[in-house]
Amino acid sequence: NLTSVEGGTVTLYAQWRANNYTIHFDGNTADGGSTPEQAMTYDQAASLTTNGYTKTGYTFMNWNTQRDGGGTAYTDGQNVSNLSSKEGDSVTLYAQWRANSYTIQYDGNNADGGDMANQSMTYDQAANLTANSYTKTGYTFAGWNTRPDGAGTAYGNEQSVVNLTPDGGSIITLYAQWHANNYKVAFDGNTADSGSMSDQPMAFDIEVNLTANAYTKTGYTFVGWNTEKGGEGTAYTDGQTVVNLTAVEGETVTLYAQWRANKYIIYFDGNTADGGSTPEQAMTYDTAATLTANGYTKTGYTFIGWNTQLDGGGMAYDDGQSVINLTLNDDETVTLYAQWHANSYTIHFDGNTADSGSMTDQSMTYDQAASLTANGYIKTGYAFVGWNTQLDGGGTAYTDGQTVSNLTSEEGGTVTLYAQWRANNYTIHFDGNTADGGSTPEQAMTYDQAASLTTNGYTKTGYTFMNWNTQRDGGGTVYTDGQNVSNLSSKEGDSVTLYAQWRANRYTVQYDGNTADGGSTPEQAMTYDQAASLTINGYTKTGYTFTGWNTQPDGGGMAYDDGQSVINLAPVEGETVTLYAQWRANTYSIQYDGNTADGGSTPEQAMTYDQAASLTVNGYTKTGYTFTGWNTQPDGTGAAFNDEQTVINLSPRDEDIVILYAQWRANHYTIQFDGNTAESGSTPDQIMTYDQTAELTANGYTKTGFAFSGWNTQADGQGTRYTEGESVKNLTDADGDTILLYAQWRLRIPGISLSQNVSAHGDTITVTGTDFEPNAEIVFTVHSTPREVGRVHADSNGQALFTFQMPFDIEAGDHTLLADNGIHSAQTPVKVTASAHADSNAADNSGNTVGKSAGTGIQGSTCIPIIMILLLCGVLVAVLLKRKRSKR
Repeated sequence: NLTSVEGGTVTLYAQWRANNYTIHFDGNTADGGSTPEQAMTYDQAASLTTNGYTKTGYTFMNWNTQRDGGGTAYTDGQNVSNLSSKEGDSVTLYAQWRANSYTIQYDGNNADGGDMANQSMTYDQAANLTANSYTKTGYTFAGWNTRPDGAGTAYGNEQSVVNLTPDGGSIITLYAQWHANNYKVAFDGNTADSGSMSDQPMAFDIEVNLTANAYTKTGYTFVGWNTEKGGEGTAYTDGQTVVNLTAVEGETVTLYAQWRANKYIIYFDGNTADGGSTPEQAMTYDTAATLTANGYTKTGYTFIGWNTQLDGGGMAYDDGQSVINLTLNDDETVTLYAQWHANSYTIHFDGNTADSGSMTDQSMTYDQAASLTANGYIKTGYAFVGWNTQLDGGGTAYTDGQTVSNLTSEEGGTVTLYAQWRANNYTIHFDGNTADGGSTPEQAMTYDQAASLTTNGYTKTGYTFMNWNTQRDGGGTVYTDGQNVSNLSSKEGDSVTLYAQWRANRYTVQYDGNTADGGSTPEQAMTYDQAASLTINGYTKTGYTFTGWNTQPDGGGMAYDDGQSVINLAPVEGETVTLYAQWRANTYSIQYDGNTADGGSTPEQAMTYDQAASLTVNGYTKTGYTFTGWNTQPDGTGAAFNDEQTVINLSPRDEDIVILYAQWRANHYTIQFDGNTAESGSTPDQIMTYDQTAELTANGYTKTGFAFSGWNTQADGQGTRYTEGESVKNLTDADGDTILLYAQWRLRIPGISLSQNVSAHGDTITVTGTDFEPNAEIVFTVHSTPREVGRVHADSNGQALFTFQMPFDIEAGDHTLLADNGIHSAQTPVKVTASAHADSNAADNSGNTVGKSAGTGIQGSTCIPIIMILLLCGVLVAVLLKRKRSKR
């Protein structure tokens, strides 16, 4: 009884339970952890159990349906469904692992050279360590260690290593290991003559005291060691604490004994000397030296050498002898004694300007007395007064035949005794010789005694004192002022006259341009009391004329003409007289040129250079033009000036004429277009320039029922008339003026014409229309019974061209074609002739017209002229009303 319906159908629907399956997670070489199986139901999505496996040195990447990762991959915890469709099925997912990467960082561990880059490593992949490139002075590389002090894991250089760490991204630092280099020190006696020393072992960075020196060398003292035989290297003291004498493993460092030759002193003893000294002399063993030159003196005795004994019985040495090794003991003193013998000398007798007589020399021995030889000289004009050791008597004096001893201590010396004489006296008189000022007193003189002449005290205006002369005219003996002279006369009580000599002073005239801006005038040398013409002026000054010279810049001093003969402008030797150029400002005229002006004038204007003045106000006029200023060129390409501008220095030339040309700008005016009752549109103003032709702007005004016929200067058309787009110029000559042009209108009278006024049904007729409202739609209708045959828009000029076919349902006979644009209309007669086809159509379509004649035109056509007249009157009334409003 699944249904009670006869023939019914019962539908049974299958029922389904989603299958269950299990996901088994395989660690796939994992060495730790676990992930439990996951129960799944078909069509139910679930997130995969989070991975719980671990693998040393590896990072879990994802799960895969194949052990080698070639199956379907799933991320950890991915939301999955329908991995199997079988009930009770088990799907195994295998863990996928990526070997961890880590970095080996190489640390030089106090290395002082080299550098090493980090080394990338992968877990479970062996690789050779990077070859060491660090260096450390004095050390040898001994491998790597995970700790700086070597207490960690050790590795050899370039050792193959694997799995230094399981942690991904970690850095393993390997520290270079070093061992100190060993070397030895060898000791070289370096010319020692006894003793010996063994080598001394050393290690880098370990301080050790050098072995004490055991070498000896006769006459020398040991002063230390050096790395160079000659002592130019590094020095070390005996037993010095040293370290790092070399950085090289197994090297031998040789230290050479350094010897200082022993030093001793030579002491010099004067041995009864009564003057001088000889300093001690430092000596060095094995170094020869010249004995210090003797510095002792003994009056009347000569030094003959040194001796190791006071009495000369020891070892003798010459003065300045080269000696060596007087002793071998360090710091010992050797004494040398001076040796002496008594000097012999001679007395020479000098007549000291005596003019007769003679005397022989006298031999003497130091410390032995003897009487002087009696005088045998004579001198005319002089009296002998004794002897003296100086020519001028300023030394030691001796009487004639006096007993003397020890006149000199010099061996072999000669003592000259000079005869002493008393000279005669005379006077010098100084003559001014035309001097006009001052005086010079007489000067007392003694024969053979030189004296400076008394300084000149005379003056002479415009002259410089030159010297003295024994003759007035300078022809005698010349003496300079203050000259040292002697023996101008040999006569006792004589008077010698000296005459002053004069030279005319020289001075310079310097020419100052005094604001000149060009040229030059060289300085002029002048001599006192000599007239000369002034140098012709060479200066120039723009805009000025030279008028002469003056001793003051402002002309308030002494004036001189150019080239004037002058004399004695200055009395002082070497003085400079400055003459200042005097200038007169040039005058010139400005002439004003109208430069095409057609009226007025402007008078010439007198100008002075460097004096500013306002230009004369312009008096010229030019019809249609505005004056804009002046210019030095007619075409305006020169220097420009405003009207009445303050100007200066238009020309530097005296009496020059500067022409300034009037500059004109053509006037601008505006044409303003008045629509003059227009109903719409506009025509923009037109800017015009005098003397320039331009076409009038095209009319933009419109007026319904009227056609634009041109412009006029008066609204009623009684002024000057201009056509549309006419070329015009000079409508006014006033700058900025406005000319008003009024639009002129003509009443439109439309008309139409046909290509044929007689037409059969179906003929094509062309209609030409003129003077219609521009752009207005024209409706064409055939009357008497109105029948529209088409429409067309007039063009912008009010013209129209229309073509139509004469309808077959128009009755044959006379008709009128009416063209109407809503404002105007025009008509023309048209005759329709019957055709067989047209008659049959007419009979079929209008049986009620049989026997009736065709209409002869528009019904009520007699009303059309009246309507046209009324329309015209209305337009005229509207125009008159608008004009009245505009006048108000």
